[in-house]
Amino acid sequence: MQKKERIIWIDQLKAIGFIFVILGHMKMDSTVKSYIYSFHMPLFFMISGLTLNTEKILNTSFKDYFKKLFQRMVIPYFWIEVLCLAAICVIEALPKGSKVAIGENIKGIFVANGLIMDYPSKAMYFILVLFLAQLVLWFFIHLTKGNRFSLGVCCLLFSTLSLFFYGKAMPWRINVVPAAVLLIFIGRILMDVYLKHKEKLESMNALKYLALCAVFLALGVVYWKHNGRVSMAANKYGESIFMAFVSATFTSVALALLVMKLPKSKALFIIGQNTLFYMGFHKLIISFFEQSFPQYKKEWPFVFAVCAFTFIILLPAVLYCRKFCPYLLGSPSGKDNAFLIIGKIINIAVGGFVPWFFVAGKLFDLGVTKNLVIASLGYVALIAIGFFILQKLPFFYIQKKSSEKKIAQN
Repeated sequence: MQKKERIIWIDQLKAIGFIFVILGHMKMDSTVKSYIYSFHMPLFFMISGLTLNTEKILNTSFKDYFKKLFQRMVIPYFWIEVLCLAAICVIEALPKGSKVAIGENIKGIFVANGLIMDYPSKAMYFILVLFLAQLVLWFFIHLTKGNRFSLGVCCLLFSTLSLFFYGKAMPWRINVVPAAVLLIFIGRILMDVYLKHKEKLESMNALKYLALCAVFLALGVVYWKHNGRVSMAANKYGESIFMAFVSATFTSVALALLVMKLPKSKALFIIGQNTLFYMGFHKLIISFFEQSFPQYKKEWPFVFAVCAFTFIILLPAVLYCRKFCPYLLGSPSGKDNAFLIIGKIINIAVGGFVPWFFVAGKLFDLGVTKNLVIASLGYVALIAIGFFILQKLPFFYIQKKSSEKKIAQN
């Protein structure tokens, strides 16, 4: 399979899968929600496994692998959480006059588990669990020299730790990592199976293909019905973790097969490439609409309208970030240093203004300073200091060096 074609359908699968993430976070029928929860997060871990390159990992040092994952996952996590906090301050505090617990939210960002402490996005745990799971996989791949059977045994044995952490709340949701590791490995096996039978699938007539999808979907539903409600975020897997994984796998395969036949969509492709950004901000949009129109929040037309609006409203923001501040999306470099500088300034203004505005206001209320001019100058100084510090962070240097290297090559 050609690399470009493979990326397109995988990213479109991520975009389609994210529809179910949005639906799962809305107030709706409990039965439908239970079914969505049976596969929507496992699907994303399995998608990560579809592109797991064991040969490349074997030739990558842990230091380089860690740096790469940290830049692509952890740095965007903190950026998006800070921007979410700023958005919460605007949405909650300014129009309604209610107070936002900024200190508690900042602590929550580092804990990254809403069961322990609230944090701005309320949904970004996935990226941190994926980060930790892929680090574990680096060790397993090197331990087994990339042998599929041995790697599978390691992942399976490691996944049993989920039983010991069942239902517990831990920082960064570390207790979810063992299950995530096995799901990523399952995704890798599914890709191997797909590549082996690719020609047969492509030559299959439409009726047989749809029947195959229906069989996988039906099996997923049957196992879900017998297993009950699953919540990966809480590390709860219903009656049996085995049935939970089987159900999620069958449903995910059915969705993947259906998405493979979808026409190529540039919008879906872009959204699929940037589901991390959508993961960070979608719950804020949902919360805003459900609070604004509480009488409609359980009605299906409202649910679908909010889902569609969330996809549409965040797309321009994604396109902006791709051009002006790619580090928000985990991109290692930008095309133009001038654009990156503009992006940094705007993001610092947006991400820093509201939190510091409330800090300055609190100091003013406490009588620390009664001079509004001095308070404003202090605010500007804080932004300037923050900008200087951010300029020195490693991931900005990575982008700068990458851009300079491209210029030198040209």
